[in-house]
Amino acid sequence: MKKVEVQDRSDVYRDVESQAIISRNVGAYETRKRLMKQKEAEQNKIHNLEDEVAELKSIMKQLLEKGNA
Repeated sequence: MKKVEVQDRSDVYRDVESQAIISRNVGAYETRKRLMKQKEAEQNKIHNLEDEVAELKSIMKQLLEKGNA
């Protein structure tokens, strides 16, 4: 992969073959990966909590139906 400097930007370079602009800032990349992993974990936690609430609602409904029978 041949790289060329981007004018007035020392933090990125251009891949000559694909014309892609690529960041040299590895720290920012690692930070972004960490943040994305945290966000995914939060989304999983929310999904699990939603499932648990739905299960509790179902159990409560069953109990109320048995109590009214």
